[in-house]
Amino acid sequence: MVTAGDWSEYDRWNDAIAEVLFPELVTPVPVYLDLEDEALGKIGSRLGLQKSDVVARLSEVVARTSILGSNHAFKAHHVRFVRWLDGGRASLPPIFPVLSVFSLAAERMAAGSGMSAANYYGRLAEILDAKSEHMGFSYRAVAEPLWGALNSWLSGLRGARGLPTAFSVGQRYVGISVSQALVREADRRRLERFYVDFEFAPRSAVPPVELEPLLDAWFSQDPSPATHHLMTLWSKPQLRAHIAEVAATELAEWDGADEASTDGHSSRSRVVLSMELTSFPSRRLRLSPFFFAAQAGVARTADLATPDGPVPAELEPGMNGALALVDRGLVDTSDLLEGTLRVVDPLAGEMVRQPRRLVVFRKDELSGRWLEARQVLMGDDVTVLVSGPVLAQARSILTEVARPGWTVVDSMAGLPEGWTLVRGVEIFARPLQAVPTLSELSALVPLTTSQLKLGAGLSLPSAARNLWHVRRPPEVRAIDDSGEPIEVRLFDLGAPGSGTNEQLLVDTWSDGGTGSVVVDLGEAQLAEGDYAVELVVGDGNVPRARKELLLRSSDSPDMRQWESVAPIIHDVGHPLAVLGADPGAEGHSVGPGVHGVVLEDVPSIGPVALVKSVPWWKQGADEARSGAVRLSRPEPGSCFYTGAHHEVLDAAISDSRGRPLTKYTTGTCKFCGLQRRYSSSYWTNRRKHERAQMAASQPRAVVSSRVPAVRTEDGGVDWDLALDAIRCLGGGPISLLERVARQLDPSRLFLHQFVRTLESLGHIEVRRSDATLEVLSWEVCDTRVIDVGDRRVWAGFWTPDMVSAAERHFDRLGRLTGWDAQASAPSRVWTTAAPDEVGAWTEVGDIPVAESAARDLVSVLPTLSTLLGALPRKPSPSLLGAQWFDPTSAAWQAVADMDSPGAYRVGRYGSKYYVRTASDLATGQVTVADAAVAKHAASALLTARALVAYDERAGDLVVPLGANLPGMYERAAVLESGTAPLKRRGRTVYRDVSPYVAGRLAYLLEN
Repeated sequence: MVTAGDWSEYDRWNDAIAEVLFPELVTPVPVYLDLEDEALGKIGSRLGLQKSDVVARLSEVVARTSILGSNHAFKAHHVRFVRWLDGGRASLPPIFPVLSVFSLAAERMAAGSGMSAANYYGRLAEILDAKSEHMGFSYRAVAEPLWGALNSWLSGLRGARGLPTAFSVGQRYVGISVSQALVREADRRRLERFYVDFEFAPRSAVPPVELEPLLDAWFSQDPSPATHHLMTLWSKPQLRAHIAEVAATELAEWDGADEASTDGHSSRSRVVLSMELTSFPSRRLRLSPFFFAAQAGVARTADLATPDGPVPAELEPGMNGALALVDRGLVDTSDLLEGTLRVVDPLAGEMVRQPRRLVVFRKDELSGRWLEARQVLMGDDVTVLVSGPVLAQARSILTEVARPGWTVVDSMAGLPEGWTLVRGVEIFARPLQAVPTLSELSALVPLTTSQLKLGAGLSLPSAARNLWHVRRPPEVRAIDDSGEPIEVRLFDLGAPGSGTNEQLLVDTWSDGGTGSVVVDLGEAQLAEGDYAVELVVGDGNVPRARKELLLRSSDSPDMRQWESVAPIIHDVGHPLAVLGADPGAEGHSVGPGVHGVVLEDVPSIGPVALVKSVPWWKQGADEARSGAVRLSRPEPGSCFYTGAHHEVLDAAISDSRGRPLTKYTTGTCKFCGLQRRYSSSYWTNRRKHERAQMAASQPRAVVSSRVPAVRTEDGGVDWDLALDAIRCLGGGPISLLERVARQLDPSRLFLHQFVRTLESLGHIEVRRSDATLEVLSWEVCDTRVIDVGDRRVWAGFWTPDMVSAAERHFDRLGRLTGWDAQASAPSRVWTTAAPDEVGAWTEVGDIPVAESAARDLVSVLPTLSTLLGALPRKPSPSLLGAQWFDPTSAAWQAVADMDSPGAYRVGRYGSKYYVRTASDLATGQVTVADAAVAKHAASALLTARALVAYDERAGDLVVPLGANLPGMYERAAVLESGTAPLKRRGRTVYRDVSPYVAGRLAYLLEN
């Protein structure tokens, strides 16, 4: 008889296990219910037990709350779980002790102990001191709902306690428990070496069945790079599918790092290229290297090899697991493609990238960057750079393997002469004819044969990467090259937050014998909610792959993300508030607070200056920047020029009877370092050759006849959709905002404009570092209405439902509402209702009306000289390629040094900006600034004039193109009309600015 005390003790264990195995995480990673020694020690400490006693006491607790000796041993645990579901789920799910016992039984499958490795139920009975004949039925009755509850709980927390991993492979029930316990933490870290050895791109989605033969080749090396425990597991054929599942799960979240392991296996550093294809302000291709190396979070100086000797190269953390050049333009694109990139790093040693005539770039889903990949996977979205000598062959292969709709670009800014860019490539098949293994063209041969992928659409940042905007959902792509029929199934899992465990079949699609299915979910007109997609191969009912997706908008915001956002209120009593770099009004404020607008009543008056109506500067052109560093080119007879690799094969060692002692041998090109593995078995190679011949002889539909053309989304930046996406997120680290912006345009310049535009319109606030001025975090501003004279304009948090409610309400009052589209900003949404009518509208809550937002803000801002005095200082850098800003021509000029007052920029792409005052020159320092502050400071320092002009009749405040007003000075100009500035005849124009605001801004900028 189970007592209340038994359940009280069970709940105590439940809390302890959850806190130890699933703690709060800063960065979401896959998590496992795996009771390794360290975890046992921590659980014991929480419960006052010795580590050695934890398993026995846990088994006793679960046994006392189970009905052993029956076919319903775990019924009581399931009943309590259902009550938790129905009771609001405020506490932890009551599942952790019983699932821990299930996991322990799976862990013991790796041991002999007189039982078959497949005898799961015998080991479960042994742990609970029960009879094994009852365990099978009892376990199967609860396995899926209880393990599913763990997955759902973790998914609902959106990565805060880790990403779910309890999924079955092969064995429907036992496989779930096995997925948790067999592979230890040290084993999972060693798998990173496998990903590096087979040159997988970070966060690759590969079906587990595709990894099994590759893992077998990796394990078979002599000596094997795997851990001893992992080798033991792999030696049991019935466990291989489970190891492959873990490998696939970890690969999907792997950031590309191969950190040094604790048992002497050093990390392997490597260099990959990153590509940006920008459209703002013009179409351009840019390449830059990323260095995957140990301690990638530590900035340092490395030596870059050049024909003239080593050149210092500043490295900084660029993305998770990788370093980047501080000066992104240090090496020219043509040199990155055609030269040998060799860097000697003080921590990671030598890192080398050899040139290739065909380079594949795969989009990294987390960062939004296009990263170099050595070989494509089935279903991949890739972009290809091809050198002229292999272009014809590459196009021929792409015709066979790629979905129709890819485009060839032979002329674009930044594209080196002799190279061609191929865009919109989606891999859907293997080539009809075999491609030589040691050939650059083999990069276009997919390493895998099947895939279920969700692509395109507007992805919203989330830990599980399964969140999309409902107005631009993803496309489902299912491919299988096995020749068996495939079917895709779409399930409705319920409305947002419903947490239902039921799924309703919405639709199914079959391949019709083509081996591929493509479904645009945008055409399905799905409502906001949770969905799942499954791929079923053959006549069975067990899915080969499953992916869940959530469709959201600001009408169903990400409340967990919203709750994690720290409020951002700027204290304009601190000069750095102009740039959002002040300590904040949340602390000890000395002036009015700003959150979109000034939050307090202030006197809207201050000194003004006269502003000329005609620009006093004569617009010039920037001088060319200093040349990039050149790299050494390959020797004339190398494979880069001839296409012929000089392969050096490792010796295949045999025993006395001529049988190979290792399954594989490796061939390495002595020029480019390209490696390929070959089987050392004659019979294996013969069977492989026969299969290839048979496959080539089979008739197969051409890809162009199987799937629709690539879905294109080149209609420009949808600012309204992007704004709704960030309203759904609410705020957080800048990386979240960056991931939205990179889907619109991947350039740093666009990210800067994206943030600046939303900030100036009062839609978001940002927090910048007071040391570097880099954006750290952001927050959507509160719902607000800005009075701009003849109209009232929406700002901050407005959802589609709120806007519709406002339109209905003011329409009943006979007032107009409308949307004004803007070229490079979200639409301006407005009403002609009077301020008191807007203030009286309470249908969606109390919404304040800012009746003099621009005047209030400009009246409390400090002068530019005061801001300069508060900006961070640093020793004058010894950097090459400095340029000086000439305010009379509003252009940058090359200079030999930084020994004069004014503004400077250094670097070729992603420049650093500095200001030097007379005081800075005396102390040998520079003032850290951004581009806008630097240019306007130069004008004030050198000419004692504000870099503005004002046409009072038109209400146009004008600045040189590229010299936008800094920070909150710009916001004051924009809030006058609620419209973003325009580009007109080489100038930036702020519209409908009143004489007071224009004169006040001029006064602040010249003093």
